Amino acid sequence: MEIERKWKMSGFPNHLPLLDTLQMRQSYLSTCPVVRVRESTSATKHTFILCFKGHGTLVREEIELPLEESVFRRLEALTGQPPITKELRLYALPEGLTLEVSCVDQGLPTEFYYAEVEFDSVEAAKAFTPLPEYGLGEEMTETAGFSMSHYWQTTRPNRTHCLHCGAALTPGFLQSKTPLLWTLHPQVNKVLCPNTSDDFIFPHPTLDDTTLEASRCPVCGRITLPSPCQTAPMQNQ
Repeated sequence: MEIERKWKMSGFPNHLPLLDTLQMRQSYLSTCPVVRVRESTSATKHTFILCFKGHGTLVREEIELPLEESVFRRLEALTGQPPITKELRLYALPEGLTLEVSCVDQGLPTEFYYAEVEFDSVEAAKAFTPLPEYGLGEEMTETAGFSMSHYWQTTRPNRTHCLHCGAALTPGFLQSKTPLLWTLHPQVNKVLCPNTSDDFIFPHPTLDDTTLEASRCPVCGRITLPSPCQTAPMQNQ
């Protein structure tokens, strides 16, 4: 379980004890639910992590699993997009807390800074009062869309991503409805036959030219192409 608050930042703080600096690159195989792969390098360690995140703002489920580098590279390549880069600096706060400040996609037009503080309980998170010297900007914990997965969707547009949920799609296939199975094992893709009207959306709320190449979303399981069957009989089943 992850319990954290988030803030905008204008840069790295100047007057806090620096604990560590990490260079990261991360990519998203899915944004709903979040399935992320991340490489992290510091002066003392080099890690590759597969992360799953549930829905939520202040509190959300988070599961992290270590990866071998070779597996990480293969999963990263599945996205077909350049990874997000981050410089993460960790600063010591009172009561054993850590301020995590990230510079995202440094040098690109979309570069921005944000900060996070993780807590052991919801009560501790709500009781936390930042001091002015922390340099925190507007709090964004409960702001819809303020997440790295949303940033990925808006800065890595791809003709092979579903606009309905942001999941990676493979043109020419009708994918399994099991997102994790598809994500880790794309060879299990197979042509599926629609059985009920639930397999289709008429009209798809976000259907446009960028979704027409993908038949079935591996996350939301919806076919975004026109039905090969007659619409009226399908709806009457």
